Amino acid sequence: MKAAPAPSTTLAFPAPERSRSPARSPPPRSARSPATQTSSRSCSAARAASFGRTTRVFPPHIRKALTARDQGCAFPACTIPAPWCEAHHITYWSHGGTTSTENGTLLCSHHHHLIHKEQWTIQVKAGVPWFIPPPHIDPRQKPQRNRYFRLE
Repeated sequence: MKAAPAPSTTLAFPAPERSRSPARSPPPRSARSPATQTSSRSCSAARAASFGRTTRVFPPHIRKALTARDQGCAFPACTIPAPWCEAHHITYWSHGGTTSTENGTLLCSHHHHLIHKEQWTIQVKAGVPWFIPPPHIDPRQKPQRNRYFRLE
């Protein structure tokens, strides 16, 4: 007696559907919003420096600049690495602060909440975030910085 043929193990998957709409080209330069227009004088450093008031959320290129600068949570003595941190507006967005490297710093979730709850202030001096405690924590309000990621 003849053995029956083995069942086929090939699975058939439908081909991915392609979009039926034609590819769209970008709008003419005059129709773009001012936030997307760039001048010939702009450079990548200026692009990473500020996004102004066009968005509250820190875009990836500013987040990368903050990561390169802070390397992790900028709060004094914190060792939380940058991927676990949130970008924080030094001058709050609700108070007119911009989304920029000069007005941003990386903070872990704990210190981000602490900054808001305890009324710490932050100043960036020579590219380094300095934290000034509220008077009820330090009556002298001596500025402090994180030396874990930057030893100088």
